[in-house]
Amino acid sequence: MSFSSQSVQNYLIHDTKVENFFLSEYMTKAPGDYVKAYLLGLMYAESGLELGNADICKEIGLSAPELDECWEYWEAQGLILRHRAPGSTEYDIEFLSSKELYYGGRTPRQTASPAALEDGALRELLSEVESRTARLLSRKDIDEISSWLSSYGMSPEFVLSGYDYCASRNRSTDCKYVGKVLKDWKAKGLSSARDVKEHLASQDRHYALYKRVFRALGFSRGATEEEKRIMNSWADDMGFDEERILEACAKTSGISNPNINYVNSILRSWHAEKTRPRTEADYIAAVNTLYEADRARNAELSEKNRAKIMSEIPELAAVNEEMKDAGFRMSRANFMGESGKAVIAREDARRKRLLSRRAELLAAHGYQPDALDAIYTCRRCRDTGVLADGSRCPCYDQKLALVRENIGGNE
Repeated sequence: MSFSSQSVQNYLIHDTKVENFFLSEYMTKAPGDYVKAYLLGLMYAESGLELGNADICKEIGLSAPELDECWEYWEAQGLILRHRAPGSTEYDIEFLSSKELYYGGRTPRQTASPAALEDGALRELLSEVESRTARLLSRKDIDEISSWLSSYGMSPEFVLSGYDYCASRNRSTDCKYVGKVLKDWKAKGLSSARDVKEHLASQDRHYALYKRVFRALGFSRGATEEEKRIMNSWADDMGFDEERILEACAKTSGISNPNINYVNSILRSWHAEKTRPRTEADYIAAVNTLYEADRARNAELSEKNRAKIMSEIPELAAVNEEMKDAGFRMSRANFMGESGKAVIAREDARRKRLLSRRAELLAAHGYQPDALDAIYTCRRCRDTGVLADGSRCPCYDQKLALVRENIGGNE
């Protein structure tokens, strides 16, 4: 006689074991998204799921660099260990026991950064940083700088560019601040000291342009962010040199209230004449440019609108998180076959209740139920010019007629 039990294949039916010591001593002190990432990763590990960082980023809305910072945090706490193949920035994660760390005699396992101190290039980098900042680096600083090299793939020259930049601009050379600058540069696509030099040179050129334009217009104040964006477009997008831009500024001498928008209208008209379409293909390209401008402008408006509403109604954040969770469970249930139908039905009902609650919160503050939806100039085609069935949207013909009317016909 023997005993056996049914093997449960669906991971959603299993439980993930979380130590009470973790809940008591670590969870309450950690950032919320870090806890979410830790628990999802633990579930993946215990269930044997072949899912990784990209899946966690998608589920909780973190960027890849933010998730790397999350794992750095848990590794520093001694609760995980990252294993990297030599020469690779990819890594596997091993979850360690919090109870064993405190009660089982295990000492915290070293992260990669102390070992990396044996590397001559890192030692030289740390020496250069200390020379530039005129202070000794702490162990925390050393670990942070080492993580920039190992987790973000930064070169020593790139790191030193960050310190040089902060020092030359009379900004903080604290490791945390320099790290923000470096990660911002990486997010913009910069990867080398040369990239940084070219980027800063471009910024300096823009700054010089702002000063010349404001002096020509008689302004003594600084430029707003919107005014900077407009002035950048004159050189970067329209291709005007400083002499031509100042020529446009000179044309404001006859008006009582000279302003950036007036100069912008002059330069836009000059640019339109310079790029006036000559063929049908040119007209189509001009229409596509209008759609691109609509999408960029509406994306910015959508983000600002969403941030405003979320700040006014803090409870919406929790509702949105629950809706995201419901969507996550429904998507996973799609792989469960027949047994997943009950999960889908339950989570769909939950999602509808949350949608109703969100509409109630919005209405209580004077907003329509769709106030958080993306903003479009044309809702029918979502600013693409093409409808769902593949046909041309009526707004396309309207834009084409506008292009023909305002920038001339064929010659």
